Amino acid sequence: MWKFIVIEWVDGSWKATQTKLLKQNLQVLWYKVDTISFPMYGSWSCVFVEKFLNGEFWPIDNVDPYIASVFYTLDRFWHKKEIE
Repeated sequence: MWKFIVIEWVDGSWKATQTKLLKQNLQVLWYKVDTISFPMYGSWSCVFVEKFLNGEFWPIDNVDPYIASVFYTLDRFWHKKEIE
C-alpha cells in the first residue's frame, strides 16, 4: 500500500530538513521512501517560476497570487508521471 506525504510551506521554513529527517526515520522502520521536491529549479518546466521569483515579469510585490500559482502548477504538471 502506497502512502503519500506532502510537506508544504513557505520558502526557508526548513521543509528540506524535515523531509530528510522523516525519510531517515521511515527508512529505519524499513519503509521504502522516495522524495521529490518542487519547484524543480534548473528544469525547463521551472523557467516561469524562476523568472517570476527574479522579478522578470513584474515587481514581485504586485503579483496576483492566482497568476503566480499557475507557474508552480505547470512545473508540477510536467513532472506528473514521476509523481505517479
